[in-house]
Amino acid sequence: MPLFRKRQSFAGQNRPTNPGGTSTSTVPDAGALTASRPEKRHKWYIRLARQELKGWAPIITGNAVVIYFLVMGILLLALGIPILVGSHGVKEFTANYDDIGQLAGKDFNAKRDYMYSQGGSGTTGSVTIRVTSLMKQPVYLYYQLSKYYQNHKRYVRSRDDKQLAGVGPADAPGNRGICSPEEFLGGPNGQANPDIPNNNTVRPCGLIAWSNFNDTITLPSSFDLREDEIAWPYDIKHLYGNFTSVNYNPGDLNPPDTRYPLNTGQYRGGGNFSQGEGMRDNQHLIVWMRPAAHRTFRKLYGVIHQDIPAGTNIDVNINSRYNTYGFGGQKAIVLATTSWVGGKNNFLGVIYIIFGVLALVVAVAFLLTYQMGMMKRRRFGDPSYLSWNRHSNMIGR
Repeated sequence: MPLFRKRQSFAGQNRPTNPGGTSTSTVPDAGALTASRPEKRHKWYIRLARQELKGWAPIITGNAVVIYFLVMGILLLALGIPILVGSHGVKEFTANYDDIGQLAGKDFNAKRDYMYSQGGSGTTGSVTIRVTSLMKQPVYLYYQLSKYYQNHKRYVRSRDDKQLAGVGPADAPGNRGICSPEEFLGGPNGQANPDIPNNNTVRPCGLIAWSNFNDTITLPSSFDLREDEIAWPYDIKHLYGNFTSVNYNPGDLNPPDTRYPLNTGQYRGGGNFSQGEGMRDNQHLIVWMRPAAHRTFRKLYGVIHQDIPAGTNIDVNINSRYNTYGFGGQKAIVLATTSWVGGKNNFLGVIYIIFGVLALVVAVAFLLTYQMGMMKRRRFGDPSYLSWNRHSNMIGR
């Protein structure tokens, strides 16, 4: 009997011995073995894991560089020149109206105090826009504000999109702070109050809606100014419900509640809703609700569907009520046309042209340097420049 017995190995098996001396087998079934097998890898995956994929290292020659910069220069010029020409085809005429009516000759602080003293009625006056070249329809009328930071984080977030879409109860305050500080009457100190209509909730709430632009611009009767096609159709159909305002206009509380002076006309931030006017009908507010990215911006006020001949002087009557003078802001009206590239903006076309010219200059420089023999260069692929060959050449000397 041998002293040592070779131990048997049962791969994937477990054979414990019971007290009777017989062994029990717990060999897994075929399904379990199949499930435990590693998944078969695709051929490309195996080659990738083993780093056996073929590599490609392009050799950049002088000819390739010349062709590359030449093609890029031509493409950039082909884009930049039409864009710049299209931008130059846009006609724009601007008139500032900060000094109309009783605001004439006043500094910014005096203008601010005067606007406060008028209780929201502002002042009236007129400005003249002189059209010096033909403007083909459609002609767009914009108002322009400067030093106005609509992109401020607190300003942009002060709105309730569910409320604007008409989702949920009209008097639901939503998550506290979404529309702050214009969520309830009373501003930052306001709170829900069942004794006041709509539970004291402002609808639409938020700083953006509260500061709605409310200057009135009127053109002569000979111009058909359409103000009902200025908002994006998607916004009207999907983003805003057709609800009416509550606690939004200064006169909504009748009699006025002295606890909420911020809702009076003197300190009202912007425009109002007309009697029975729904949110979808107030396209000026819908346009205003899209915050601008820059501190000087324009927003569409109306569209004129007729040509304006050169030499036309347009007297525009304005009721200036929007108080931008406390922060040194300025207001203007703009008549403008568009082209296939949109509004007037020379920046994109100029940038394309500059980089196109630079690419052509580089292509010519490479052509003269490497192809015309203006610069002595070594033979392409010369093995004598390898380090071991250069070392042997030096020894041979």
